[in-house]
Amino acid sequence: VSARLGKGFSAYLLAGVNTYYRERDYSDYDRRALGARFRFGYPIGDWTRVFWSYQVEQYTLFNIEDDASDYILESSGDNWSSVFSMGITRDTTNRTLNPSSGNSNSLTIDYGGGFLGGDDNFIKFQADTNWYFTLLEEWQHVLHLHARVGQVIENFNNNDIPVFERFYLGGMQSIRGYGPLKISPRDDGDRIGGETMFFTNVEYLFPLEQEFGLVGVLFYDMGDAWGGGDHDFLSLKKSVGFGVRW
Repeated sequence: VSARLGKGFSAYLLAGVNTYYRERDYSDYDRRALGARFRFGYPIGDWTRVFWSYQVEQYTLFNIEDDASDYILESSGDNWSSVFSMGITRDTTNRTLNPSSGNSNSLTIDYGGGFLGGDDNFIKFQADTNWYFTLLEEWQHVLHLHARVGQVIENFNNNDIPVFERFYLGGMQSIRGYGPLKISPRDDGDRIGGETMFFTNVEYLFPLEQEFGLVGVLFYDMGDAWGGGDHDFLSLKKSVGFGVRW
């Protein structure tokens, strides 16, 4: 449920609450969660918006092997989390779906545990940028450049970072050609997620069927997720391919 509290020519205040039930399969465990999220957004000018949210969640990690990594076993069973988030976005793209010019950028910070309570203690930073350039205006060909970087650290309680709050890459939303969540540091063979991640996507977009909104995509992806202080930017995971977007 969300509400627009006030409206100007191109911006409005936004407040809302979401309740959810989710189940997600990771490579070495499953996670079931029931929670609620309260959010508020505020415009600054025509292109920029700041937002805040608070999320409370009860979750369970299950289907864990007996010899799983200690990082996974520490979060097994029933837990609850309390997380405050804040961020800022700036969007100058010419349209919401399939933009052909402009850029969108965002910075978010999540704080879990500490004085907020809960079993999860972490601070997570993420920055995301998208740039769109029209190459052949008559044929509506577009170059899309995208990059995202993130880091998660222990909060001031110095407790271990929950394994599912770490970074996993792979799949349609990050590095295509790799299985979902398959790019991750390992501990005793188990994927435990990275404390730092980076990936970038370069896409060449061209219309296939304008009436139905079909777009062809040539892409090149690269990135990785790292644990500790090991950041090898010379051996990033890479993929190249073709897809169709509707």
